[in-house]
Amino acid sequence: MKFIRKCVDAAGWFVLINLGVLALLNCILAYTKFTVLISDVIFSIILSSILYLSIYIDKRIGSIYCRLLFIGAGLYIACQYRVLLYSSLLYIGNGFIEVLKQPYHLNIILFKLPTVNYMISQRPIIWLFIFLAVTGLSFLLKINKGRMLLLLMTLPICIVGLYFGVLPDYHSIMGIFAFGMAVYAYDNRKRPGSAAIRVGIIVLMVFLSGTVIQMAEPKSSYVPSHFMQYLPQGVKDLLNDYLSPADRATAMDDIRHGMNGQGQLGDMDNLTQTGRKIMQVSTSLQTKDHLYLRNYFGAVYQNNSWNDLPEEAYRQYNKLFAAYSPGAWYDQSVIIFEALKEDRKGQNELMKYMAGNTGYADFFTARQFKIEKMFSEKEQYFFPYNMDISSPAFKYDRAAQETGTKLYKASAYNMPANYGGIDAFIEEYGQYNKYLLYYAYEEKDYRAFVYNNYLQVPKGALDEFSEHFPIRQVRTDQERDELIAQLQQYFQKNYHYTTAPGKVPQGRDFVEYFLDDSHEGYCTYFASAATLILRQAGIPARYVVGYAIPAETINNGAVIGSDAGKPIHDFTVVDKQAHAWVEIYENGWGWRPVEFTPGFVSPIQDKEMGGQTKQQSDKQQQQNPNKNIDKPRTTQHQDNGKSEQHNSALTHTPIGWTIVVLVVISGITAAVVWQRKCRNDLQRCFACDINAANQAARTKEIYGYMERLANYNGLMRPVHMDYLVYADYLQQNEKNWHDIDIRHFVEIVLAVRFGENIGLNRKAVMDMLTTVQKMRNNIYIKLNLLQKLLFTYIYKL
Repeated sequence: MKFIRKCVDAAGWFVLINLGVLALLNCILAYTKFTVLISDVIFSIILSSILYLSIYIDKRIGSIYCRLLFIGAGLYIACQYRVLLYSSLLYIGNGFIEVLKQPYHLNIILFKLPTVNYMISQRPIIWLFIFLAVTGLSFLLKINKGRMLLLLMTLPICIVGLYFGVLPDYHSIMGIFAFGMAVYAYDNRKRPGSAAIRVGIIVLMVFLSGTVIQMAEPKSSYVPSHFMQYLPQGVKDLLNDYLSPADRATAMDDIRHGMNGQGQLGDMDNLTQTGRKIMQVSTSLQTKDHLYLRNYFGAVYQNNSWNDLPEEAYRQYNKLFAAYSPGAWYDQSVIIFEALKEDRKGQNELMKYMAGNTGYADFFTARQFKIEKMFSEKEQYFFPYNMDISSPAFKYDRAAQETGTKLYKASAYNMPANYGGIDAFIEEYGQYNKYLLYYAYEEKDYRAFVYNNYLQVPKGALDEFSEHFPIRQVRTDQERDELIAQLQQYFQKNYHYTTAPGKVPQGRDFVEYFLDDSHEGYCTYFASAATLILRQAGIPARYVVGYAIPAETINNGAVIGSDAGKPIHDFTVVDKQAHAWVEIYENGWGWRPVEFTPGFVSPIQDKEMGGQTKQQSDKQQQQNPNKNIDKPRTTQHQDNGKSEQHNSALTHTPIGWTIVVLVVISGITAAVVWQRKCRNDLQRCFACDINAANQAARTKEIYGYMERLANYNGLMRPVHMDYLVYADYLQQNEKNWHDIDIRHFVEIVLAVRFGENIGLNRKAVMDMLTTVQKMRNNIYIKLNLLQKLLFTYIYKL
């Protein structure tokens, strides 16, 4: 029977060592593109067998020579193959980088591998880890504190990826959970055979559960999850700001990705959003929904990327772009404001054409706009609409070149409530205003340029989508407004917003895949698709990125002054307000924003040509049947405080919830198990089970507990101090123990320890237990709730 117990105990040790090694290895490799192979399992079994044999021989001969020989042989082999191990370490390091840099899109350079005459593999460094793990686990499992340390060491391995925004896959978490439970079951020195059996049962149960999950989704198809997608936005902001790499990508970096050679659209798994500050702005501009600050626009869509128009497109229009100062055609609406600056009659006529707009003071008064401070060192410009721009940083109608200072103060005008009648007004009133007449002449040339260059759509990109959403050619302003409203509603009903859509499959077109297959994405997806759809319908459009600041953020900003009767608000633009939208060309006026991202578009209602009269509408259509005018603003955000923030589709995936549930269950289970262990240890210490056979061990245990109580109070016994003197010292220096006869307790302990076959009677036993219990209780009742928890479950008193 004794032999069988030893065999069972050896089997438990053997299973526990290999389970721990493989669980730790699997969890670590979950942060890489590598997996544990059967050869690794065999290598672990062989090493643990050799080590167990070494330990057994050492016990028989009473030495540690075999274990030292085992460790020395391992270190010698590692030294001999150090070059191979170094290459393997770099190789597996690159595997970590590839996975960990993705969630925050870190710009981490891969290690340069040395040039060698053999194929570099991850196996050597994995086997070195197995050797070190087998050796370390065998040592830690021998001691009680080592086993506790082992349990505490496994938790950081599971959550170290949190810093980079990822967690291990559910297979790895199951392995760590099984190992932790097995260590707890094995931690029973009274009945080692029974503990070994419990280890086997726990491992079997956990891995049977893991098999079910494996059948549901094999590990080979698992993609390391960006765990942030499962958390509420407030927690995401907290972790992004305080528990993520300092050089992480911002939302603007991600939204600009796929523009002018900066990667391709759809080659990132998710949109990174942080609460970091971008710039400090002050302005008296007013808005009902969002203040848009443009950074860059895309003109040509090809190969899953937005790019500038080529230089050849501008050659025959050099005279046009020289007609006004640089930047004028980037925001030409200001030319109209300047032309009518001193013309009260013209202002009055324009307001008649643009029925529904605000009064003179609001519409024709230039407002202050100032970027006070940039918190980012990146070279980027940001401009509101209707801003008076004249800068050599502009060329043609392109966005500003990103060089020079980004802090500036300029004048800008409020956005009109609608754009109806602007083109007709310019046509008719130009004869009375020479500046407006000149602009009308030049604008027709620019309009021709726009229709020649901003209608490009890749062949076949919208073929399948047009079968479900017919894209008709618009010929009137009303048809255009109807198409825009229909597309906005179609996106809201049939497409889902998510910040974690995953990568676009290799070889697939970004817009085509979004429209025809995935039906989910963030602002970049909706804006890119809408731009091409509008172009297909004959509406000049372009893709724009920048910041969309909610009106609530602006209005809640500190009022730092007044500008022509309107308050100047000072506010901070944050990273999560980065956004992408569509610009369409409004004949006569210029480029203006239109929203298609769900959450930024309010329900569309029937309207009559932006509030204009039927006579005005008919008159404009006769003059220019292809004219595009705007409907009332339709971009009211449903959640003004959060900009580009929506629920992720991945929160509904069973895999994500499996990981979350497993982590929660593991934490709760560990807490319950630890609570029961501490309670049982305390009950065992104070159990009235002292007899002649165990009195020496039990009195030593109880005295040791008393000294731990004294140590908790800072009254550690000096090595030279006599035990009875120490008892008096405790009674005198701890006010909670003044009325406890500690000296009598110590005398009983000494009598058992140094007496010859002295048996304790029941009264002596009760005196001893009662004394220590009173010492504990007198401390415990003085503690607050937190101190009691630490006292009981951390100090184990």
